[in-house]
Amino acid sequence: MNIRQILMGMLPLVLVSQTAFAADGKSLESPTGSVSQSVLIEFLMGDLKQGPDADNRRSRLQQELALQDAILKEANRLGVTERPNVQAAIELARRRAIVGAYWGNFFQRNPIPESAVRDAYTNLVKLNGTRQYRLSRIIVKDEATAQKVLDELKGKKPFSTVAKNQSADEGTRQKGGDFGWRWKSELSSIVREKLEKAKPGDLIGPLKPAPELFLFVKLEEYREQAMPDFEKLKPELERRLRQQGEQAELNRLMNPPK
Repeated sequence: MNIRQILMGMLPLVLVSQTAFAADGKSLESPTGSVSQSVLIEFLMGDLKQGPDADNRRSRLQQELALQDAILKEANRLGVTERPNVQAAIELARRRAIVGAYWGNFFQRNPIPESAVRDAYTNLVKLNGTRQYRLSRIIVKDEATAQKVLDELKGKKPFSTVAKNQSADEGTRQKGGDFGWRWKSELSSIVREKLEKAKPGDLIGPLKPAPELFLFVKLEEYREQAMPDFEKLKPELERRLRQQGEQAELNRLMNPPK
């Protein structure tokens, strides 16, 4: 989300303008902010600068900001803006705007090259091959429950019944553990390794994907499935690369060189 989207979403609620329009259309100065109404309007207009639609949009924004200025003036008079919760909300909005602008600037300076996106796609195709897996899973949070699940499954109790009774995974528990069709890239490495030799109906686990978590996976079936083409996956690949870039930058900021 960019800064314009943030402010448009906040416009009905967050009072940010400095001037209000009088009945004759002239601006009235008010001590409600540090940015003039004309600057705010031009910013919120975006690329829509000319034509009837632009005129109507500009007029609506002027009216909205004028109403906000009237409320701001009264809120200042009553001391509403000095309340700690209001000050905290203002500070959080300021931080969100600056952080959003920072990331916009960061990716202007560090654009994701097309070659990196294509390399990510190549690696994804290599990892997934042409096979998808339909899986069910059970997740529990302690060893005693994991042992109980294992005993029930070995005793031929249906996986779906055990999942509904024992699983801590709210996303799959009510569906009898059904995890749907998955590519290898959507699974943890410990599950991927086990799938290589598994046959439909096989139980994988208990595995420990994290401390205090126990995972049971059942391979229901698999199918041959071609990966979607590059253009279809490109937006998601770019999003992932952006996340990686953001994480690397956050690591740099939180761990500056000594």
